[in-house]
Amino acid sequence: MKKIYALSEKLNLYEEKVEFLFKPDQGRIEQILEVLSLRDEIEVLLLDDPIELDTFRRLKQIDEQFKGFENEFSNNEVANEIKELCQVKKPPEHYWWWWNLRVQVHPSDRLDPLWNILALTCSGFSFAMIARIIPLLIQVNPLLGSLQTGLTFLIGKSLLDKHPGDILNGLSQRIARFFGSDKSFHAELKLILSIMTVLAVSGIDRAILPAQANQFIQEGLNHSKNGDLLLALRKYKQAQILNPDAPNLQVSLGYLYERLGNLAQARAFYEQAIEQEDCPETYNNLGRLLVLAGDYPGANNVLNQAQKLAEKPEMLKNCKRSAGSLEYEVSKNLGWLRLENKDLLKAKKHLEQAIAINPEEGSAYCLMAQVLEQQAQTQPHEKADNVAANQTILNHWQKCETYTAGKIWPEEAEWNGIAAQRLRI
Repeated sequence: MKKIYALSEKLNLYEEKVEFLFKPDQGRIEQILEVLSLRDEIEVLLLDDPIELDTFRRLKQIDEQFKGFENEFSNNEVANEIKELCQVKKPPEHYWWWWNLRVQVHPSDRLDPLWNILALTCSGFSFAMIARIIPLLIQVNPLLGSLQTGLTFLIGKSLLDKHPGDILNGLSQRIARFFGSDKSFHAELKLILSIMTVLAVSGIDRAILPAQANQFIQEGLNHSKNGDLLLALRKYKQAQILNPDAPNLQVSLGYLYERLGNLAQARAFYEQAIEQEDCPETYNNLGRLLVLAGDYPGANNVLNQAQKLAEKPEMLKNCKRSAGSLEYEVSKNLGWLRLENKDLLKAKKHLEQAIAINPEEGSAYCLMAQVLEQQAQTQPHEKADNVAANQTILNHWQKCETYTAGKIWPEEAEWNGIAAQRLRI
């Protein structure tokens, strides 16, 4: 009788606990384990004595109710925890109540493997971009230089300690808890976070870094105008780190290296600039260097191309020089080239064009004086004509000396010295 009474008490408690599981906010692991333990005790009591029909029917009814709870149970974390407990406890296979609790698959979770792969791919892409961007920022900002070792250590340690997927998991779970989001949407939330990270890092890479590079270029131009050439070079180098293909960067570097006297470097940057964009100013600058180097065939090709491009207004929009200034420089350099080739008639024609464009620039007068001197030596004139020709030459040397005073290019300084000698004779 005592065993029958004990069985009846256990059934009553079993029924009460099962009904309690169906109430809102219930179904915690402690409550489920309590029901499972009760069912174990009932099973032990059933082994000792034959079960009465009414007791059997009642037990079956409660079992069916409990099976209904297990089938509808959707807390996968609890279900997985009980599954792990089963692996340790190893209840008999006919103890169905232990094995019946299934992990439910939410309809939105069916594509979770795909979302997880995409999220992991995006996060890997983001980490790769961040790993590329951070060293660039450290190189261009001296204040960050002292932090380079620490940043490298922290980033490296975080990647070694945690897989990018683990970082995303932790972040998505915190956000889900904050907004009270269903756990079924964690994979989708991870994907959204990873896409947002890619967009943010891409924005830095494609917009902020080029904008900062342009700012450095502008600062470099200002320093160059003020004569701070080394500081200008530093700014250009910073821009080159952030955006090697920035507009006007190669031309600016070429011009700066010209002023620093490194003509080989200047030529290299002008050639790179020409590969990027057809700008008549770049062709003209390169042509001047080729004349200085004695590469007259190369200078002829480059300066002719500069002249053709300068005639097209749409090609001048990316040039720093004004149309008139550029036209003067091209005509002057072509006249210089013809003078070096001893083609005095063409040299005179180009230099006359240059002087007409800007009569207050000195280089064309210096070159014209040399052209007129060579013509006077090769073409005999009457005495009166010689006097007039010599006066014209002296007038050009006078303007050469006046307008080239204080100029930056070495050939202009040389011509200024020649003018001073001619005027003293």
